[in-house]
Amino acid sequence: MKKIILAGAFLLATVSVSAQDFYAAFSAGATGAASQKTLRTGGDLQGSYGDGYQAHLRMGYLFNKTFGVDLGVGYLYGNDQQIAEGGGLDVVGRARAFGISLAGVVNLSENVYVRAGLLSKLGGRTDIVGTLEQGGLKIDFERDNKGSFPLGFNAAFGVKFKVADKWQVFAEMEYQGINVDAEKSVLDTYTAYLGGQEISAEQLGAVLATLPLESQLQIGGLIADEVTYVDNPTLGQPETESIQAPYSSFGLNIGVIYSFDW
Repeated sequence: MKKIILAGAFLLATVSVSAQDFYAAFSAGATGAASQKTLRTGGDLQGSYGDGYQAHLRMGYLFNKTFGVDLGVGYLYGNDQQIAEGGGLDVVGRARAFGISLAGVVNLSENVYVRAGLLSKLGGRTDIVGTLEQGGLKIDFERDNKGSFPLGFNAAFGVKFKVADKWQVFAEMEYQGINVDAEKSVLDTYTAYLGGQEISAEQLGAVLATLPLESQLQIGGLIADEVTYVDNPTLGQPETESIQAPYSSFGLNIGVIYSFDW
């Protein structure tokens, strides 16, 4: 995937040197969950981390009036997704991700177009923020879920209108289909309280020793420095069953296009 996108960027940069049909487009919009999946191992809550708000910057080249290609980068600011609740546990997840896309563009008319291509993630994180309360014990924690380099696809249908020399405005509906294979979860921070008073890690360890084994394993997993996602986890180890983090979405983008004329 990296090689394909880099090759597309090189091609775009090469042809744009002498092109009169080179353009830049900026857009922003809201997205909603699509192709929802279970958000954690053993849970029943479903959603998509792609639900939220996004912004895109695309650079493109039209080979003629009908066909073109563009390379885009984007940022996703995800809404909170409920991962777990009940039994004293309240956990949400939220995405903060940078993406990249390489797409073909077809102008169906002067004002109507479609585009479709490949999509991946350049970086970012899925923040997991939660609270666990059991009796007089309360633990607030934040984790960062990390995943592998994914490959997906996107497709959009849009309309555009010229408003000034070299400038157009556009609106489009876009689908993004992409999931991230989770690799590990890393602890950012946690704070433990007993009877409303903050306690140290040593004091928490003493409290955990008095709890049932099931509670010890649950709390241990929430505040472990690193949890690895594997296909066959071993009981008692900081590992959990692998799962795909869903990022698929439908979105409405509104933006502007600037056409270069060299």
